[in-house]
Amino acid sequence: MPNLTELNCLECESLTSPPYAVCVDGLHAIRQYYKDLRSGHVEVSEATVALVGRSLSGKTSLVTTLVRSDGTRGLTNRAADAVEDETTRVFNMEKLVVGDNVLQFIDFGGNEIYQSTYQFTLKQNCIPIVVMNLKEFEELCLEVNGNEAVRCTYFDWLSHLYLANPGLRAPKLVFTHRDAYSADGFEELKRLFFLHTESVFKLIQSEENSQKNYLRSFTGISHFQRQEMFQEQDIYVVGDEYEEVFDQLRSHIISDSKLVVKKVPTLWRKVAQTFNSFHGSYKTFPEVLQLVIECKLESEDQLRVILSYMHNSGHLIWYQNRKGLQSLIFYDISVVTKLLHVFFTHEKKVWNNRLSAIAADSPDNPLIENETEFNNSVQEFVQTGRMSEKLLHHLLITKTSFTTSDKMKVAVKLLQSFHLLFEMTDSSQRLSYTMPYFSQEYFTDLTASRRQPVKLSVDMLFGGLTPPQYVYHQISVKLLNDLQDCSEKAVRKNGVELRDEAYTLQLLHDYKSRKLSISVTSACRQIGNAWKMLTTSVHSTVKYVNSTWRASKITCINLCAHCPLVGEKRPKRFINPSWCRPPKDGESLPMTSDSSPGRCGTYRDVPACLLHPTFQLSGDELQKLSDFVKTNYKPPDNIGHSGAATHTVGTDDVLSDVSDEEEDTTSTSEDLTKLTLVPTTNQSIKSLFINTSKIYKMTSPFRGRALIINNNKYRIGGERLGSSYDVDNTFALFRKMGFEVVKQKDLTAEGILQCIQSETRDEIHNTYGMFFLFLFAHGANGMIHGVDSQPVYLTQIYSLINSTNFPNMAGKPKVVVIQACRVGNSVSQTEQNIQQSTNSSSPELSALRTHQQEAETSTGQRNFDVDDLLILHSCFENSASMKFDYGGSLLIRTLVRTLHRHGCHRDLADLFDIVKHRVRKISGKLKERTPTVYVTQTPVVTNTLTGRRKIYLFPLFYGEW
Repeated sequence: MPNLTELNCLECESLTSPPYAVCVDGLHAIRQYYKDLRSGHVEVSEATVALVGRSLSGKTSLVTTLVRSDGTRGLTNRAADAVEDETTRVFNMEKLVVGDNVLQFIDFGGNEIYQSTYQFTLKQNCIPIVVMNLKEFEELCLEVNGNEAVRCTYFDWLSHLYLANPGLRAPKLVFTHRDAYSADGFEELKRLFFLHTESVFKLIQSEENSQKNYLRSFTGISHFQRQEMFQEQDIYVVGDEYEEVFDQLRSHIISDSKLVVKKVPTLWRKVAQTFNSFHGSYKTFPEVLQLVIECKLESEDQLRVILSYMHNSGHLIWYQNRKGLQSLIFYDISVVTKLLHVFFTHEKKVWNNRLSAIAADSPDNPLIENETEFNNSVQEFVQTGRMSEKLLHHLLITKTSFTTSDKMKVAVKLLQSFHLLFEMTDSSQRLSYTMPYFSQEYFTDLTASRRQPVKLSVDMLFGGLTPPQYVYHQISVKLLNDLQDCSEKAVRKNGVELRDEAYTLQLLHDYKSRKLSISVTSACRQIGNAWKMLTTSVHSTVKYVNSTWRASKITCINLCAHCPLVGEKRPKRFINPSWCRPPKDGESLPMTSDSSPGRCGTYRDVPACLLHPTFQLSGDELQKLSDFVKTNYKPPDNIGHSGAATHTVGTDDVLSDVSDEEEDTTSTSEDLTKLTLVPTTNQSIKSLFINTSKIYKMTSPFRGRALIINNNKYRIGGERLGSSYDVDNTFALFRKMGFEVVKQKDLTAEGILQCIQSETRDEIHNTYGMFFLFLFAHGANGMIHGVDSQPVYLTQIYSLINSTNFPNMAGKPKVVVIQACRVGNSVSQTEQNIQQSTNSSSPELSALRTHQQEAETSTGQRNFDVDDLLILHSCFENSASMKFDYGGSLLIRTLVRTLHRHGCHRDLADLFDIVKHRVRKISGKLKERTPTVYVTQTPVVTNTLTGRRKIYLFPLFYGEW
């Protein structure tokens, strides 16, 4: 051991002598451990039991029952809208002592931001338990789909556990609220849960295995390499009639905790027990050294090793490397929990309760003098996420034990350690604290407000298990801390902007789109500093994500700086350039030594500093860059004095141009399901997302629901060849667009009406922003046909989806797309088609006439509400619709292509007009070539949208940018 120079114990969590909590501190700690072990040791069996899951899943009731010595059940009756009770805190801790075994139960609150606390509570010998109420899984299945429901209720929680500590053992799964279901109903839900769990796991495996040289930190966990994710003994079902399950679970937890028995020096155990007699919640290192004097330690270093072991084991918190906290030892972890609870809980009810605490301040020196001042400070925080120093101190004094000036400084340092709070000083030198997580303001026009010619940028896409929202805010705060010297700082919910004389740096993020962008704009003479700023910011972000969220795959996309400078609206993209990879410790920043001009597209002699990082330029190189910019620079169009984009939507964006090349597309061989959906990136369009006076409000992450009714095989007249392509193309597009898509096939006339009526009664629509109805069938003027050749009048359909009969979509847009011919009048043509195949007295013809009479009676009232409808019919009256046996209909193919490319920046009525124009043009050209086969097809658009509002679909955008 004295001659040992290096020992790598990384991820060897099963070590017990020395324990892994000692090994992580290196050789000096291991040597101290063995030295102290000679004086005697005790064998310790202790473990942490971490319970995670969504709110109201039953975690607190489960913990209360497990720790009770009398075996009785403990139920927590909690209303759904409750704010402050024992289950909503950051986490609660309970102990269960069984002989020499000590089990520490941690009941984590369901709020996402609490997940940032896992880092100091989940240690090596931890038993993870995911608690699930299958009722939530069932509701999410209806709201989204089974795979997403599994992600929300299981995988998201599990990933947090293993990313906080990759060495955790196999999880236990507890299903609660068993009594809410029949035996068959519960088993069916369980079956669906495991089915979708396996599906999601395989998707993650497939995604990770497709990446070369990627550390598989999630699916690489040993117990996930089994054929089945769960073993029968790890699954528990609890309810009123399952009392014995609690005893089984408790017994299994105790048994698991005994699997790891650590040898701990007797001296270390004595030091740990000394903390039980300490008053307060934390002490300084010199104070602790004095209080453990009876233990007769040989040096301060020996105490440091012991305290570090206790920190790594989860017994206390000691930020050894955090400035301002390195001398403090927090032995009462609940004081940190309560502090986080105060600053991470900001519902309206909470603030109303805090208002009553104003009178409790000292009358000699009141922090907040009246309710008006309090309400103004609160309103500023709720809107911007910026809390005044006075309000922060007020909360500390009235709600925590950090009541003195020195203690308040400690509290601020603790909050800052989670990288969710940033200290700022405004122009009046007033101190405030910004928490971007709680801000309600968004940047909407940063990238459009470029005033400098040079713009360097990198987009980061997060694959694998993507970081939760709070990680993006931690990245923002970390960037603010790294760049303290910037003269101007702006913080919003979706990013930060830092300005100085030399540059402007912008970080924007959208966690639902799994994207983060960093850009730096500067003048030519500052391009070297701009490259330094960009590369260091990218490296800092990559390193932070790799250390805190290791199962995320980061793809870096560098956008060519030369392209936007010369007005190219589609800049070249460089995927994962080598300079985006952070250098190892001791290495310098990556930089090419090649300063010779390069080539970008058709442009030659492009300065090297516009193509790759160049940190130092000679005077001659700067002059050449300046000359190049003067000759080629094209400022962004229509940038106002304020820097906000003011251009007219859809007229100058290359993504919204309607090209002749697209219009002339007549090929049916292209697989439209593989088209790439262009996301909404234009800041002016994004700013409309919350402007409900101009557009219909869109919901996120799911826009709405789309119902596809495809009548393919008719009893009379055979098969509508090619209709399956229309279904596949529509289904694929609208799933990408963020819709829940439902398909129905081969319905009779009565079945079509019943299907639509059933859809309108589904309560799920109350949570959605719009509804699409696609009807693919034979038809005539004013009707479509069921597979029984009986008509369904369009007025019947429109009546079913009006605001009276479809109340959950009242005031919301309903879009109907009809792919059907309109040849012949409403009745005679259908009769004629039937008569061609049957005799005049056939049951089909009699049924048709009866159905027609009923329909005319039911739709005789023509003044039903038709507001908020947008209808696209494939052809004009007395006209046929073109459909190809291989590829589908001309209308749907054109619609799918148009929405893929132009849905990002155009409203739906405008898109339908484009489709109408293209279909007419393409069909006209086909008619010119083969007049005996094709006809000119002119789609018809009917628009009853109200309030002059428009429908924007905002593909791949969720209002977070």
